[in-house]
Amino acid sequence: MRICSVILLFISLCLNAQSETIETVVFKGVKKIKIDFLHKIIQTKATQKLDSTLLEKDLGKLIRLPAVSYCQYDVIPLKNGKFRIDFNIKENVTIIPYLNVWRNLEDKTSFSVGASEFNLLGRNLTVGAYYINNIHSSYGAYFNAPYLFDKNWGMETYFSNNQTIEPVYFAGQSSNYKYQLTSFTTALLYEPNIKNRYSFQVKLLNESYKFIDGDPINFPSQFEIKKLLIAIKSQKDFRKFHYQYISGKSNSIQVNYLVPTNKSNISGENNFWSLSYDYQNYKRIRNNGNWANNLSIGIAKEIDTPFLPFVIDNNKNIRGVGNFISRSNLLLVFNSEYRHTLIDKKWFALQSNVFLDMASWKNTEHNALFKANAIYSGIGLRLIHKYVYNAVIRIDWGFGLVDINKKQNGIVFGVGQFF
Repeated sequence: MRICSVILLFISLCLNAQSETIETVVFKGVKKIKIDFLHKIIQTKATQKLDSTLLEKDLGKLIRLPAVSYCQYDVIPLKNGKFRIDFNIKENVTIIPYLNVWRNLEDKTSFSVGASEFNLLGRNLTVGAYYINNIHSSYGAYFNAPYLFDKNWGMETYFSNNQTIEPVYFAGQSSNYKYQLTSFTTALLYEPNIKNRYSFQVKLLNESYKFIDGDPINFPSQFEIKKLLIAIKSQKDFRKFHYQYISGKSNSIQVNYLVPTNKSNISGENNFWSLSYDYQNYKRIRNNGNWANNLSIGIAKEIDTPFLPFVIDNNKNIRGVGNFISRSNLLLVFNSEYRHTLIDKKWFALQSNVFLDMASWKNTEHNALFKANAIYSGIGLRLIHKYVYNAVIRIDWGFGLVDINKKQNGIVFGVGQFF
């Protein structure tokens, strides 16, 4: 009798195990993405037991791909007692051209043009190039393959040759310098899971500065220096995406160590380190609202140079403040904005937003910490194409509430959400 009970238990366990087994994994709605690539990067496989935790992780990974605008899965019971997993995917358009136009420091029209492909060969490879005419010409190209080697390891590389006119504020004086930066970067990427990403970066830089006009400052009028930059970055991402809506939080920390490689020893150009920390938090507000917050902290070695690493600028942290208004080796920024969807159609969405941008930094004219402050507020619009990757046209108007110099205002255009 006992033997019969054991046999029945064994048969029951076998039937239960069979009933929880995945027979096949199917991707529906796929047009350009390669099916074998999708199988490569997910953890759910045929012959495995059904695991809802793995399915949720795979869903999070798939929906983060630039080529995917929306994804959901269905668990389909089959007649043989096993299951079929259907991932239903809506693809993005991934070939994205862009054009940006603005007024430069000489009050003339500047522009940038470029194009990117975010799903090259159907394997989530990114390749792109750009050209900028901003008094002087700049150009660059880049390649990114986060899953080049397997589902966890990848690489990226890019080259740039950028020339700009930069205002420099030092010891109560201002000057304009022509700044040229040529760089080549390669990085090893590691993604153990959808919530954690790491990069190990090596960059070769050639920087040159040339005095143009303004107040003479106690710094060489022209010099060139070659550098080696080593950077390590860690990102934790707990966000969830549904078209233009985001919920959850993310944070990242990056440590840079820079070493001059030529014999020049310009004041302040010795071995140098910097640390950057960014934290974002997003919350859905009812059906059409999204509240977004960003905290950024920058700390760097104090060096005697006007070319400090952290910049206060329209397009980087404070909307409406102006272009490159100040530099610092200590920076604290907080951004908060409420986004509200006014129009939500099948492929298009229109968002309005109100924002508050605040920054405090160590001005080069002061020795005490955080003596410079700026608080700006404003309104904006977002034009969003749901089926084109990162197709968000951003228009913001910011005005000064508190500013160390004067209360300015201005319109800022961009592609993608501000953060």
